[in-house]
Amino acid sequence: MERSAENRYTVDGNPPDGLVELMEDTRDALSDPSAAVLAAQNVHHMPPGAAWGTPEGEAISRESVWWEVVLALSAPWQHLYRRAFDLTNESRALTTDELLEEWEADYGLPDKCVPGDQTRSERYSNLLAKVRNTGTITPADYIDAAADIGFRVEIEEVYGFECGFSECGGEHECGDVAQEAYWVVHVKDLPVSYFRVSESELGVDPLFTLPAVDVLSCRFRELAPGWTVPVFQFPE
Repeated sequence: MERSAENRYTVDGNPPDGLVELMEDTRDALSDPSAAVLAAQNVHHMPPGAAWGTPEGEAISRESVWWEVVLALSAPWQHLYRRAFDLTNESRALTTDELLEEWEADYGLPDKCVPGDQTRSERYSNLLAKVRNTGTITPADYIDAAADIGFRVEIEEVYGFECGFSECGGEHECGDVAQEAYWVVHVKDLPVSYFRVSESELGVDPLFTLPAVDVLSCRFRELAPGWTVPVFQFPE
C-alpha cells in the first residue's frame, strides 16, 4: 500500500436524515387477532355433540347465546397474543417502549454526555445512539455516530512530518510526531431536530430544537481510542 504524507479526510455526503434503519415487519395473524377469529378457532376444539354445538352438527350461529359465551372466553387469549407480540418488540432498542428504562439502565443512561430533563423522544434517540455506537472504530463509524445525534461531520486524520520519508519544502506538513494522536472533526453545519409524528409527544416536545454541540464533543471524547484526542472545528 502506497504511503501518503497528506492529511487523510473521511467524508460522508449523506445528510443525517438519509440514514435508514432496516425494520422487518414481524407481524402475523396472531400478533393482533380479533376475538371473533379466536372464537371460531376455539369452536373447532370443542367436543362434538349437541351440548357443544347444534343437534344437526351445523356451525354455531353468530346470533346464539353460546357464541357470545365462546366469544367472551376467547377475549383473554386475544389480550395474551397481543402482549406476547409486544414483548418481542421490547427485545430491540429500535422498537422498545415499555422497557425503555431497563434499556437505559443496561447502557448506563443518562450519562455525563446527556443533558438533564430530557423528553421521552430525546431519551429514545440517545438510547439508539448509544446502542449503535458500540464498536465504533473507523472514521466512517464516527461519521455515522455523529449522524445518529443529528450532526454532519468530516474527519481529518493529521499526518506529522516524518524524518526519512517526508520532504522538506513539499506538501508534507511540519510538526511533532505527537500530531498523529490528534484527529480533527469538522462539523459541517448545526442540525435542527424537528417534531416527528409517532416519536414526539404533543404538548411536551417543541416543534424544533438546536442540539447542544457539547453533546457531540462529549460523545466523541468518550468513544475515541485512549491514545487519541479529537479536536473540533465548528462552522462560524
